[in-house]
Formats: sequence, C-alpha cells, structure tokens
Amino acid sequence: MAAVPKRAKACEEILKNKPLSVNTFDQAKKYLEKDLSPIGDMRASKEYRLEIAKNLLMKCFVEINSNKLSRVN
Repeated sequence: MAAVPKRAKACEEILKNKPLSVNTFDQAKKYLEKDLSPIGDMRASKEYRLEIAKNLLMKCFVEINSNKLSRVN
C-alpha cells in the first residue's frame, strides 16, 4: 500500500463503539479513502490497492459476525 505502515484513524473512529452492522462498515469504507493514499506502480494501481483495503475491511466484518460478537471496543 505504501512505504510506511499507516493506521486508518478516521475509519477506526467510525467503528469505535458502534453496532457491528453492514451499514457501519460501509461508512467505515468511505473513510478509508480519506485515511489512505496508496501508491500506484507496475504491480498494482492506487485504485486497486484502495479497493483491496475496503474488501479486507468487509472480510473483517464477515469474520467478526460469524463469531456473533456484538461490539468491538
């Protein structure tokens, strides 16, 4: 994604103490665009890398939801 690892702080704030729902995670995906500015190179475009980050966030939702957790604190 980038030369240096970076936290998605705005995305984290959206998820913090909110119900674990698809709507919450959809909102969080929009904030990834504000938090991350991926590089584009010959291996992958910046758009592709951002889409992968959004997909990983939704994968997290699916995995959490399969364990029936109600909140992430």
